[in-house]
This record gives sequence, structure tokens and C-alpha cells, in this order.
Amino acid sequence: MVKAGPGRTPRYERGNAISFRPHIRVSSVLDARAQAAGLSKAEYTEYLIARDFGMPECAPEPNPDTDDGQEPLIPDPTP
Repeated sequence: MVKAGPGRTPRYERGNAISFRPHIRVSSVLDARAQAAGLSKAEYTEYLIARDFGMPECAPEPNPDTDDGQEPLIPDPTP
């Protein structure tokens, strides 16, 4: 069995595939924020949905590569 990378959910815990085509501007922001978080676009989308549905335990962990002193693109979901 292939072990999932850091912050990644093992394949057997994944649900059904979901596909969508966001507006080009939304897609551009999604690309930038996913890259900054160290996640794929799919993982970043999963993170946002899980957080908004009140299920942060199901969200992949962000893996930002740099600490450039800017505010994080992903807010801490814990109060």
C-alpha cells in the first residue's frame, strides 16, 4: 500500500470524485492559494469545503513552503 504524503488522506478514506469548472478568476485565485498552502487544487478545495461544513478533521493539512511574513491565505479554522 502506498503511504499518503504529509497532510494527505489515504486513498481508501476518499469519497466520490467531484468535478467542476469555476470561473476563470476563481480558478486563478484557487491556483495561487493552493500553491501557497502546499496543496493541490483538489486538496485546497477539499480543505475549504470541510472547513465551511464544520468538519475540519476531514480537511487535508496545509504544507506551506515558505514563511514570508505575510498573513496566511488559509485562516486557522479553530476559534
